[in-house]
Order: sequence, then C-alpha cells, then structure tokens
Amino acid sequence: ERDLKTDRTDFRGREMPKLPSEQSLLATLKEEDAVKPVTDALQRIVLSQGSQVVSSERYLFAIYRPARLLKTVTTADDIRRSSLRVLEKLYLAQQIDTETFGRFKEQFTAVFPDIENVKIDQRLGAEEEPVVVVSIKERGVENWIEHENISSGMLRTLLHLSEILLLPDDSILLIDE
Repeated sequence: ERDLKTDRTDFRGREMPKLPSEQSLLATLKEEDAVKPVTDALQRIVLSQGSQVVSSERYLFAIYRPARLLKTVTTADDIRRSSLRVLEKLYLAQQIDTETFGRFKEQFTAVFPDIENVKIDQRLGAEEEPVVVVSIKERGVENWIEHENISSGMLRTLLHLSEILLLPDDSILLIDE
C-alpha cells in the first residue's frame, strides 16, 4: 500500500525503505510469495510484432539458421515456448505443427474470403541472408502474391492471428497501437 501524501509504502504492515528512482518496488519484492505470481505473469506478456510491419520489415522477415531451427525446434510446444519471432514460428508451424498451421489458414481465409491459401517459404534475400516469404493465393489470380505486395492491413492481420495461435497457453498478448 502506498500513501502518496507521505510517500510512504507499506508491505504486509511494514514500512518499506525508499528506493532509488530507477528501481521498482516490484523488482525489489519479486521473490516474495505474495508478489511472485505478479512478476511471473508479467514475464508472460508478449509485445505484438504486428505493429512492426512497416517500421522494421527487414528484421521481421529475416530468419536465422532455418535448417538449425528445424533440428532444435521439433514440437508444437517447442514453437510456442521459443523466443523466436512470429514469422519464424509460423514457418516452423507449417513444417512441424500442421494442425495449428491449418487452423491459422482456416481463420485467415475466414477473415479474407477471397484468399484461398497461404504458404510460408524461406529463401535467400537481397543480401544473401535467409528470409521468410509469406505468400497468399487469391481466388481468380493465377500467381501467388508475396508479402511485398500484400496490403499492410492484411499482413498485420496475418501477424496478429499468428501470434495468438502460436503463443504458449499462459501468455498475455499486448498489442500497442
């Protein structure tokens, strides 16, 4: 409990010492039984990458050591618990967790009924680095449409939907618009 008038903070009936301005009370008490569930929950907050579509596209689509990823991330739970970026997770889900990837495609095409299919590939980019390539197949259009030609709104929807489906069950997704 904090009294703003006196700048006094009590925890379980005891006055707490004043903390430096760069240190939070939560960080100080993170191992206390009454506080630990809160700090654990805060660790499960994931900041959405969907808002990064325009600002850091090169970072978003880069994929590091794809062959190694397929050797070290081998289950759906591995994908969900990994700290990989969302498109890396989606690429792995297409390869490893076809059930989740199928659910993703089903939900994405329900939002965009003119889209009949989605695929995630990887190839070498302009600077010879591996990149994820998101492609959609639109009804009535002969060729696949790659992410550079997908609208930013559709791409954001794809990213947000992927994040929701690929987070661990006990996660909190923070979308900062």
